[in-house]
Amino acid sequence: MLGPRTHGRLKPTAPPEPPETHSIMFSHFKIEVHPESGQHRVVTYTPDPETMLPIRTREGPWNDPIDPMKKAAEVDALIQARREALNRMADEMD
Repeated sequence: MLGPRTHGRLKPTAPPEPPETHSIMFSHFKIEVHPESGQHRVVTYTPDPETMLPIRTREGPWNDPIDPMKKAAEVDALIQARREALNRMADEMD
């Protein structure tokens, strides 16, 4: 006995859709040194969405370089001054 033509025949279907892709772009930062004055500035690079090649997007102002030892001494002096002020306030309240 033969069955109707609808049984046993595969119906063509649409091909599966490709999976969604998510591109994550990160900004990169670089410190640039001025060749004549020795000043520093921060330059931002962001990838181009189409080519994924880095493009210079932002440049910061030129600043004098920071001496880490001098900056640490200034921060320590500021902390010490705040502690002394808080201790004086506590003594006055007693």
